[in-house]
Amino acid sequence: MRRLITLTVCSGLLAGLATASPLLDEKERTPQRTIAKLDKNGDGKLSFEEYLGKNDQRKESRTRHFRKLDRDGDGFVTPDEYQGKTEKKTRKAGK
Repeated sequence: MRRLITLTVCSGLLAGLATASPLLDEKERTPQRTIAKLDKNGDGKLSFEEYLGKNDQRKESRTRHFRKLDRDGDGFVTPDEYQGKTEKKTRKAGK
């Protein structure tokens, strides 16, 4: 079950959606909660290994996407970085 949830959340991240987890209602969907679902060591940010998970079938495309999310290039995606990426997509969609 945990693997299914992780894959579901990871799929949402790949699509660039702030509301990746279908298991949370609208009010509970936040970048912090989305990242927490994948954050294995509990440090509040995602490493590439945590983002990739056990499924590396699309490693090349996930690598590119992770680099876009990791705006400061430190090798981790924080909730703020994730929030900024999704806000940018929302602004583009609204234009």
